[in-house]
Parts: sequence; C-alpha cells; structure tokens
Amino acid sequence: PMLQPFWAAGFSFGRGHFVQNVPYDCCLPMVFMGEEISIGIRGWTHGYDFYAPQASVVFHEYAQHSRRRR
Repeated sequence: PMLQPFWAAGFSFGRGHFVQNVPYDCCLPMVFMGEEISIGIRGWTHGYDFYAPQASVVFHEYAQHSRRRR
C-alpha cells in the first residue's frame, strides 16, 4: 500500500479506535462535501497515517448520466 494524504469515507477500513479517537465532527451535522477533508486532517493530527492500494480496486460513480451506470 502507498501512503496517502487523503482519507476516503467510501474506502476506509481500520480498527474501531480510529472512530473513537477521531469521531465525526458534531459541529458539522449533515455535512457531505468536506467530511473527508475534516476527518483526514483531524486523523493525521491525531497520529494516523492513511494508505491506499497501488491499483484502483473500487470506485464510486457520482455522475447521474454516466455510460457506466447503464
């Protein structure tokens, strides 16, 4: 795995102590855009490192009318 500067909510696996030490920000309820940046920064400042595979193994298609959604 490669060390990464970002945390991805849709591809995050780890032990439960991460969620206990770096919970979702209670002052940002219902945040979708920005949640990953917030948790990534706070996780890194709590001493966590983030890793990702060298090759893509999963993706999420956000575009409503993408050819891949057919």
